[in-house]
Amino acid sequence: MSAEPELARPIDVLLVEDTPQDAWLIIEALHQSAATLPVIIEKASTLADAAAWLQKRSFDAVLLDLHLPDGRGVECVRYIKWLVPNQTIVVCTGLSDEESALLAMELGAQDYIVKADISGPLVARTLQRAIRRDSLLHASEAKLREQSLKDPLTGLPNRALFVDRAAMAIARAKREGSILGICWLDVDGLKAINDTHGHSAGDTALKTVAKALTRTVRGSDTIARFGGDEFAALLAPIGTTVDAGTIVGRMTSAVRRASQNDGHPSALSVSGGVSCFPRDGTDIDELLHRADMNMYAAKACRTAPASGVWSRLIGRLGRD
Repeated sequence: MSAEPELARPIDVLLVEDTPQDAWLIIEALHQSAATLPVIIEKASTLADAAAWLQKRSFDAVLLDLHLPDGRGVECVRYIKWLVPNQTIVVCTGLSDEESALLAMELGAQDYIVKADISGPLVARTLQRAIRRDSLLHASEAKLREQSLKDPLTGLPNRALFVDRAAMAIARAKREGSILGICWLDVDGLKAINDTHGHSAGDTALKTVAKALTRTVRGSDTIARFGGDEFAALLAPIGTTVDAGTIVGRMTSAVRRASQNDGHPSALSVSGGVSCFPRDGTDIDELLHRADMNMYAAKACRTAPASGVWSRLIGRLGRD
C-alpha cells in the first residue's frame, strides 16, 4: 500500500482531553510526526472548552476523548457534531472502549486511535486519512446536492431549485413592494421530433431551447426545466406586468432564431404563459398554475406570442 501523501500545509488540531498524562502523550506524538505532518495544536480539557474554541475558529480535526468531566461516551461526538456538523473527528479511546469508538464512527467520527498504541506515525496517518476521507465525503455530498437540483440534460435548475428561488424572490418582493413574473413554457412538437428523428434529436432540441432561453434573460432571473417539454422562468424584479409578456415574446423569438441557426431538422418553437406577483397570486403554486393556464390560452390563439399579443392577453387574463 502506498504511503499517505503529505498535506501541503500545517493542520489545525483541537485536542480535547482532560487527563494530563494522556494529553502529553498525544501532543508528543504529534510533535514527533511534525516532519511529515506539521500541526498547530490547541488543547481543551472539557466539552465547554472545546465549544469555546470551535466557536472562535475552525479546525481541520478534533482529537476527542470520550470520557470528559462534562461529557461521556458517544454523547461527546453528538455534541461536537451539533456544534460543527462538518467537523472532522478522530476519537481517542482506551483498550476497553473500542466498542464506543466504533459507535462514535457510526455517529460521524471519521476514525479512532487506541491510546495504548499512540505513536507519531500512527497519529499522523490517522489524521491525514480522516481529513481526506471527510473532505471526499463532503465533496461527494455537495455534488449529489447539486445534481439533485439540476436537470441532467440541460444543466438548468430543476423544479425543486426553481421553487426555492421563487419563494425567496416572492418574500423579497413582498418586503420591497415590487413585481415579479413567472413564465411557463412548453416546447411545441417535441413528441413529433422524437418520433420522426429520434430521442437524440429531441435532446438536442431541448438543449437548444435551454441555451436560447438562458441568453434572453438577465443574470438575476432563473430559467429552469421541469421535465419533458416544460420550462419555466422566474423574472425578478420587473417594472410592470406588461414587461413579463414582452420578455416572453423575446424568448419565443430567440428559440425560433436558434432553431434556424443550428439547422434543426424540425423548426423549434415554444408556447408560453405568464403570471405576475402580486396580481395573479401570492405564492409559487398559485403563480405557476396561472402561468400554465395562460400558456394554454396562448396555444389556443394559434399564434406565436409576440409582445403586443402578450400585452393584451396578460391584461385580459389579469382581469378574469
